Amino acid sequence: MFKKIPSRKIPDKNLKYSFIITLCFIAAVVCGYFIRDLNYSREYLLQKANKYYSNEQHFRAARYFTKVIKLNVSGPEVYKKYGISLLKLGNYALASQYFGLASSIDSYDDDSYYFLGDALYRKLQSRAIKRLSCKLWNILKKA
Repeated sequence: MFKKIPSRKIPDKNLKYSFIITLCFIAAVVCGYFIRDLNYSREYLLQKANKYYSNEQHFRAARYFTKVIKLNVSGPEVYKKYGISLLKLGNYALASQYFGLASSIDSYDDDSYYFLGDALYRKLQSRAIKRLSCKLWNILKKA
């Protein structure tokens, strides 16, 4: 009855070109996002970290202090400020490591020892709270 006509795909060149241009644009944006911090100098990153630290934006400060430390900018002040930011964020184990580094570089800095003790105390306190909450949970499950 009806004769089936074989279909031929006619490629649309404009569609291919727009697709390629869109992919290149997306790749450029993604690369720019990841590479944007590579061109910054150590001083600029340290300035940003200190600015966020002084404004008590500890999450951003910790992020920039991480970048500064990766660029081999070390010193007791950098380690101490990074540790304080980590302490405020609740990462007591890593904070105690950086306070230990700061106190090993400058053994006369009393603040480093104070914050090291504070971080270790909070770390042990959080472990005790976790253990206690697990015990209470088990008791409540049995009841």
